[in-house]
Order: sequence, then C-alpha cells, then structure tokens
Amino acid sequence: FAFTAINPSIVLGPVASSNVGSSTEFIKMMLIPKHRLNVSSHIPIVDIRNVVEAHVNAAKLPKEATAGKRFIIHHSGEGDLTHHEMTKIMAKEFGPMGYKVPDIYVPDAVWWVFSFCFKVAQRVYRGIGPKRLLLNKESREILKISYIPVEKTLVDAGHSMIDYGVIPKTQGYKKAE
Repeated sequence: FAFTAINPSIVLGPVASSNVGSSTEFIKMMLIPKHRLNVSSHIPIVDIRNVVEAHVNAAKLPKEATAGKRFIIHHSGEGDLTHHEMTKIMAKEFGPMGYKVPDIYVPDAVWWVFSFCFKVAQRVYRGIGPKRLLLNKESREILKISYIPVEKTLVDAGHSMIDYGVIPKTQGYKKAE
C-alpha cells in the first residue's frame, strides 16, 4: 500500500475549545503581548479548516490520484506574511476593542546587533530573511483546496480564543459577526 502525506505549514485558525496547542500561542502573544516589539520574520501559515479539507478530500479521491504524494498545505504567496504584517491585521480588528497588539517595528539591523547579546534576539534574527517558497499547486489542483484568506484565519483565531476564554475579553470586545 502507499501513503499520502498532508504537510501543513504552521496551523492557525479558529479553536474548538479552551484546550489549545502551541500554534495558538502565536495569536495569544499578539493579543496579550509581553512586549510591544514586532519583526519582519516571515511566518508561513495555513488555516486549520484547509488542513481538515485536505485530509477529507484526499480520503475521498481514488487511491491512484493521491498514493505516494506529498501535499503542501499552505497559503502560498499571501500566506507567508511577516510578523509585522500580521500584527497590522490584528491591530486593525482588535485594537479598537482595547487589545494592545505589538506596534513597535524593530528593523532587521537592530535584531542583528541584539543577536550578539541576547539569546532570544538570536532566535528572532535567524527567522528574518526572504520568504520561503512553499508550492501548493498540487493541493489546489488535485485536492481542490480553496485557501481561506490569511486575514480571516488570523481574525477568526483571535475571536474564537476570546470566545473560549483563552484570551480575556476586554470591556470593548465585540463578538465577530
């Protein structure tokens, strides 16, 4: 028999309970930040709903269509935003509700200098660089995945985490429509 591999990038999106995993820490750090700094490191993400869709569609297809293949499940192109770009999306949605999304952009050169002094800055600096090329052509063509926009993934993740109590509600919080 042959296997089919579903290989997602970092999985984000709405949560189904208050029992959350490590990927959701990224959203939590944007809405309950320990600091106000953000960086230009690229973060490849995909919506959990697309990962589920990939598994279901792969299971439904004839074995010869998927056997032995590896499918990259990733928002290819617009899905590889920088941390800085993602915080802008979250600030637009959640800032008016009282959430203090990191808003101080630190240029790459500053992270480079800090990387000589601080271990955390070394880790951040290693993530800075060109976008990673993750091709999802086969997942679009064979599995018929229609990728959810990154903005929706991030915003839905934030709202669901607030609704389940993972992130505290502010007085100004308004549930997503």
